Amino acid sequence: MRESEIQMRNSGLTPMRWYRFAFWIFATASGFFQAWQYRFYVEPDGVNYLDVASAYLRHDWPVAINSYWSPLHSWLLAVVFYLFHPSPYWESTALHALNFVIFLVGLRCGEFFIQELLADQKEDGIPSWVLWSIGYCLLLFVSLFMVPMSHDTPDLYVTAFVYLAAGLLLRVRSGRAELRTYIIFGVLLGAAYLAKTVMFLVAFAFLVAAGLRRGTAIALVCFVAICLPWIVILSHSAKHVTYGDAGTLNYEWYVDHAGEAVHPPRVLFMSPEVREFAYPIRATYPPWFDGYYWNQGLRPRFRVSTQIEALRRTAMEYFHILSGQKEFIAAWIVLFFVGSRRLDPRWPVLLQAFAAIGLYAVVGHVESRLIGPFFVLFWLTLFAGLHVRAPRLLLCVTLTVATITVFKVTRAAVLTPLHPTHVQWETAEVLQRMGFAPGTRVAYFGHTSVADYWARLAGFQIAADIQKEAMPEYWSAPSDVKEEIFARLSSFGIQAVLASGVPPSSSKGWQAIPNTPYSVYVLGNPKQ
Repeated sequence: MRESEIQMRNSGLTPMRWYRFAFWIFATASGFFQAWQYRFYVEPDGVNYLDVASAYLRHDWPVAINSYWSPLHSWLLAVVFYLFHPSPYWESTALHALNFVIFLVGLRCGEFFIQELLADQKEDGIPSWVLWSIGYCLLLFVSLFMVPMSHDTPDLYVTAFVYLAAGLLLRVRSGRAELRTYIIFGVLLGAAYLAKTVMFLVAFAFLVAAGLRRGTAIALVCFVAICLPWIVILSHSAKHVTYGDAGTLNYEWYVDHAGEAVHPPRVLFMSPEVREFAYPIRATYPPWFDGYYWNQGLRPRFRVSTQIEALRRTAMEYFHILSGQKEFIAAWIVLFFVGSRRLDPRWPVLLQAFAAIGLYAVVGHVESRLIGPFFVLFWLTLFAGLHVRAPRLLLCVTLTVATITVFKVTRAAVLTPLHPTHVQWETAEVLQRMGFAPGTRVAYFGHTSVADYWARLAGFQIAADIQKEAMPEYWSAPSDVKEEIFARLSSFGIQAVLASGVPPSSSKGWQAIPNTPYSVYVLGNPKQ
């Protein structure tokens, strides 16, 4: 045991096992509370993953096999629904319960990564209790602040896979790997790809960092064995060779593209713009469910000017993300300059963080949830590379970081707005009581990035919409324009129109849905 750790134990400070116990109690309580807070909240991505899961359960393979939405999250959701049969009211709660389980798994995987960092820590390096403390703070910060359970995406899965893969990479580089280590390494990278498409490319960065050795070849074979069946199925369904179209589509949306969409959503009315997409995609909200279909004909185009602009935009976003991590920045700077000013980071792991961060920068789109675990790799490898032997300073810095982290996590997990009522379910219930049956086509006026979860719960398909920014033009339009819009919607079998907010008093025929922010306009007999 190191001298500083002996001093810490002799000074009467909390032993590490009690600190770990306190961490798990706080993390579990905070995570559960955050999941419970958002039990009735579902994002647009979550609706699509739920749609895919439902397609698997009814064996609707053309809908289930989707080149944009990675399969692992939907597979596990389908298993949960098959085993527990949650009612529509509790469906979103089941989704967040699964997220909570993955959250706990991710924390344990993070512990494994810290253990591997410490396994070959140099004697004059930073004390292990400091690295554990900073590591626990980072795990909490990322899992509850950067990748919170309000998101219904597989990013929490990625945190677990990244931590495990990074830990195994350290074991490989230190020469402590066995045959099973390489097998697990390759399988984990393959599973990470099934969780999120971008991990297909990041996996190769991990494999390259593992070095040229027989074990790496074994890991590569295992990785290919996991990925190849899905790539074959996906390519056959999409009718083009692909490991997933998320990256391509995001580059077209956020950087640049050439060509014209072959079959974009159809414009029924120009002013205000009314889009229709009743067919051929079967989903709650077709334009977001199958981005490849609606954007088919576009292709990524590289231009220096647009690429530089994308890099500038993502650099600003990275700066914004880092500005929320001031406590870790300040702690590292203080310890670096007080210590020997010598840094020995684990470069193979640090390069994985740079690879992922750079990849998202090239695509032109980044969010904190996308790169959360890579910031754990980034900071922990930098802290592990420090050489500091100043127990009082280390204790002061560690306590400061822990206090700030607990405050941030508490605010994110406990002080977030409650969702005490299931507004989306109540909306679906009212519409069903009005006689609208599952399969009904509806339009939504005032569309935003808020999920259309009410439509999924009722079994409806949103077949047309008006975006929120065009709604003032719609409300102020003459009555004959509104009647013409309704007539064109009716011709596509649309039976009702929902709008967010309360329509102006001059708009006749709208009915407010009690206790919700929605109003409905009936276009035809819902019993038909």
